[in-house]
Amino acid sequence: MPVDIQAVPYTAQRLTLSSSKPLDAVLTALRDELNADRAGSNLLLKIKDIKSAEELHAFVSTMTEGKRDFVYFGEVEHSQWMDTFYSQRYKRTIIFTLGNPLVAKEMLKHDMSAGLHIPPKIMVQDGESGGASISYDLPSSVIPGGRDQSSELRAATEELDRKLQRMLESVLREA
Repeated sequence: MPVDIQAVPYTAQRLTLSSSKPLDAVLTALRDELNADRAGSNLLLKIKDIKSAEELHAFVSTMTEGKRDFVYFGEVEHSQWMDTFYSQRYKRTIIFTLGNPLVAKEMLKHDMSAGLHIPPKIMVQDGESGGASISYDLPSSVIPGGRDQSSELRAATEELDRKLQRMLESVLREA
């Protein structure tokens, strides 16, 4: 039996925010903002066992402490293993997965394929002159996946754009 393959072209927008704030300070601020000490694997393990909307809301509210839009899902430092694999020094690069199931549900209820980009990922890197940069694909540019989308999905993705940018600017801002 043949396999049908459908390709849907689309154009994404990748944003890069830069700051003179040192990378380690940005990483500390980001992990604090995402409540990394309490979320991460705890979130992923717990969420699969939740049985009601009320329980999910209460759990996520605990993770966000009522003041965060996003929580930490995990991270991988690509530069670390690439340094080992190729025996050379790569620019320090850490990919974070972050999100909020209460924000995600507003997109997924309109289009489950939004899950290809939810939860979002960001890339944190050493900057050119000692600072740091954060790059990410603008959610509203990737979530429709080349298809028309409802006005409700568009509004939800644009709200995610605003929340993500606001949080990242805060993390990069000098104290």
